[in-house]
Amino acid sequence: MQETFTTQGGHRTAQTVRHTLRLIALVVREWLRLIVPLTCVGCDAPDTVLCDGCLMRMAPRIAAIPDTDFPIYHATLYEGSNRNVIARWKDHGREDASEPIRALAEIAGQNLVQRLRFTERSPRVIVVPMPSSRTATRERGFVPAEVIADGLTQGLRRGVNAPDAVQVMPGGLKVRAGKDDQSGLGRQTRRKNIRGKIRATDQLRAAVRTTDVIILADDVVTTGATIAEAARVLHPAQGTLVAGFALVATPKAKP
Repeated sequence: MQETFTTQGGHRTAQTVRHTLRLIALVVREWLRLIVPLTCVGCDAPDTVLCDGCLMRMAPRIAAIPDTDFPIYHATLYEGSNRNVIARWKDHGREDASEPIRALAEIAGQNLVQRLRFTERSPRVIVVPMPSSRTATRERGFVPAEVIADGLTQGLRRGVNAPDAVQVMPGGLKVRAGKDDQSGLGRQTRRKNIRGKIRATDQLRAAVRTTDVIILADDVVTTGATIAEAARVLHPAQGTLVAGFALVATPKAKP
């Protein structure tokens, strides 16, 4: 019988290789910064990912989307430098903005606990990021709603009595092939367009049956039609609180 094993020297060699690769990555990153100067993702101010001014304009001020079937909240508006931040982060290669965006979502999560009023008990909470299509995920290299959901979860945990009862479930929702673009559509058209295009995994469905609060997290919301479709396919139990949250809201679409 042939035995396989790794020597202590082999472990040291592997650690050395990993350390060397990290150093190379650091050098390359700094080299790229010299060639392509770092600028604010919102206003192009130099030497920062997100300047103080743009950060303050994105500061969470929780408000509700009007005329929705269940509460859907947003932290700020999709306009001005906020629009630049989200658009460049999602679709123009500025993934370096993920950390400040995650931090903003965390602040929003703390505020959302107070708005949803479940601080007096210890509810079981599931935060579910809204899905991106496979094509969008491949092109971006990440799912924006998962960044939002991660920060939101951390903020919610800070505001409840039982932080471990707040869980995030990335990948629980999937987009079916053939989903059409929702841009520029009114509320009713959006609802018809998205109907049947989102599905929930068995794991998420099972978790939903035993939870008290479901929060559907997204990066941008207009009418809430897509979040509403996600809530519909989850079939939450009677008495379960369902809410939506997006970091930014666009101007309200036509009915």
